[in-house]
Amino acid sequence: MMKLEKGQFTHAVFANSNKDLIRTLWRDNETKQYHEITIETDLNNPMYQKLLETYSPNEISVMTDQQHKRSAMMYETMLKDLGTKYGLLYDPTVLKPQQDKLNIDDLFNLPEGTDGNDLLFNIKIKIFDMPAVSGSDNKELKKKLRESKTPLEALYIAGKFLYE
Repeated sequence: MMKLEKGQFTHAVFANSNKDLIRTLWRDNETKQYHEITIETDLNNPMYQKLLETYSPNEISVMTDQQHKRSAMMYETMLKDLGTKYGLLYDPTVLKPQQDKLNIDDLFNLPEGTDGNDLLFNIKIKIFDMPAVSGSDNKELKKKLRESKTPLEALYIAGKFLYE
């Protein structure tokens, strides 16, 4: 058992949800070193009594809550960074979603530039891969699909293959 003499507690948090253990940092004034100490919350425990001279149970609860919030924020930031790095998440204000995924606005207003062209091309490819289209002998309708200028027009022609 460590003697708590010339020094002070600098931090204390509950170590579990039962609040019967506290993780503390003790700074030794002579060596200037910090020591992590786990203390049972027993009023007969001299270490706990010494801790209560510095922090009340309420102050320890506040420090514990603050630590949990910091840990949760750091964890969330790490998950967002990893998700973005590996393409599992994207920021719609910065990146466009996968080009073969439709955004409802893109049906009516095709995005400009290569994004719009790629989107329309991918939609046409998906339509041509449909069994009702690939197995059809209707060359005129396939030509109209190839020449379609908007996703809405391509989907309209896909409907003709499926329902007419």
